[in-house]
Amino acid sequence: MLNNKYKWLDDDDKARLIETTNMLIRYLEEVDISIELAQIILQSITRQVS
Repeated sequence: MLNNKYKWLDDDDKARLIETTNMLIRYLEEVDISIELAQIILQSITRQVS
């Protein structure tokens, strides 16, 4: 993807972009898991209260 489209990026820039993209994906996956856990906890609390 980055190899042909952006000729002005050198190899170090491309590697950093790929690394940053991968880190962002992992972070977003962790956020998604946290949201799912919060929903499960909320459902559990709601069941206990009612």
